[in-house]
Amino acid sequence: MIDKEAIRAIQESECISAATAALEKREATNQLIALPDSCSLLSLEKYMSSRRRARGKMRTPALKSFVEYVKAHAENGAVVFVDSKEIGARAVLNLGTPQNPGHADNLALYLPQETAAYAALEGNTGRHLGQKEAAEFIEDWQACIQCLDENGGTLSTSQAVAAVRKITIESISKRANEEMSLSASRSTFENLTATSQEPLPAAIRFTCKPYADASERTFVLRVGVATGESKPRICLRIIKHEEHQAQIAEELAASVETALNGAMPVLVGSYNTEA
Repeated sequence: MIDKEAIRAIQESECISAATAALEKREATNQLIALPDSCSLLSLEKYMSSRRRARGKMRTPALKSFVEYVKAHAENGAVVFVDSKEIGARAVLNLGTPQNPGHADNLALYLPQETAAYAALEGNTGRHLGQKEAAEFIEDWQACIQCLDENGGTLSTSQAVAAVRKITIESISKRANEEMSLSASRSTFENLTATSQEPLPAAIRFTCKPYADASERTFVLRVGVATGESKPRICLRIIKHEEHQAQIAEELAASVETALNGAMPVLVGSYNTEA
């Protein structure tokens, strides 16, 4: 008499045999196979003399190394994508074709390293800086900086630094009273203004190469002073920051395309395997 355990063992054996047969035949994709919960899959690839297929992720900040690796390992349908948000290029070496898609898990990443000047620019913009921090930023990178006043005239960096260090907040109060026959109203207005003994810069031009392989460009920073705290805070904001990012990505894509010399398509955009 066959008990429950024997029946379960027979069913598991049949399922495993069916799964093995399907894998050996390499049947059409999207096929589902029912396996019992007690089964687990074990890859024997690590015991083979070579891998079944190439997969992995190569990273480099050097365009030349990226191009050499991509050319040597590209498979049918390989494409390079250049992301404008996270500046860099991603080569999907086993993307395949619509008729014969690949696993898209063999990648090469070109991640250009920011120059020291551009890293300092990104690190000191878009946030509130203390007076000392803002003044030191202008002093440290004065070789890249040109300060402008409200009328577009040029200020020396020493003038700009002195102005930032000597900013003070002035409070102007105004009280209004209104007396009427049946009512009375009173209101107080307070206006905070930031002033300095030296002319404050209204804008800053910052010229540098964003990346070693990129061309030099000039970023215009709008200078603002926040007076909501006990001490003034300086905010430097890059004008048309997103436009700069898009132009840098387009330049990067052109550099990669030139270096690859038509070996594969180069597209501006990002790619992931998730639907």
